[in-house]
Amino acid sequence: MAFVRRDAGREATARAAALDSQSVPTAVMVNREVGFDAGKKIKGRKRFTLVDTLELLIPVHVVAASTPERQGARQLLSRLDEERERVRRLHLIWVDGGFSGVGFIEWVMAMFYWVLEVVSRPQDAKGFVLLPRQWVVEGTYGWLHWCRRLNVDYERLPCSSESFIRPVRKLGWSTRCAGTPPQFSDDLFSDDLIDAPKAGLALSILLLERGFQTSSKPSKYTENVGAVS
Repeated sequence: MAFVRRDAGREATARAAALDSQSVPTAVMVNREVGFDAGKKIKGRKRFTLVDTLELLIPVHVVAASTPERQGARQLLSRLDEERERVRRLHLIWVDGGFSGVGFIEWVMAMFYWVLEVVSRPQDAKGFVLLPRQWVVEGTYGWLHWCRRLNVDYERLPCSSESFIRPVRKLGWSTRCAGTPPQFSDDLFSDDLIDAPKAGLALSILLLERGFQTSSKPSKYTENVGAVS
């Protein structure tokens, strides 16, 4: 992540990031860490992600879809705190109304010295509303859907799901720099690559083949990113 940020003219680590969650259905044979998200009407798992202002994925945490927003965020931030060196400049985290609550905000400040800023929907808004600052994490979920393999969670274990998400997101960012949509081959997820470590290795090889060839090209995306880094 550091070399991508430097290539975009930013510091190696982010000062601000956005946190959100996404619920996805699980395959019929998956029965571990599965729940029902009453708000989204989805039976499956929930992905909690934290991304910086360039949409670079920092951590991802997969849990049952029935997990409340604040509880899942506590787990994700606690895991991130164990790798504090990766986010040594992190100070501000944007969240939506699902993560609001004085008790939770104070807990984050007391435990990690991070400031949570709630980006609320307009009271008279109906349907989908593009929230300021939160759009970067929503864009991350949009890019994940380019990979058909991630539209449904097929993994028996949440940690396997996380192992698929990380390299796919890196591949999506490298192809965005090149100005072309990501091309995901079904061969990467064939039966002989069914376990997460092998799939991650295959995707990493594809990232190296494409990403470093295009790293010198200017990014249309980075020209429109806000000033906060």
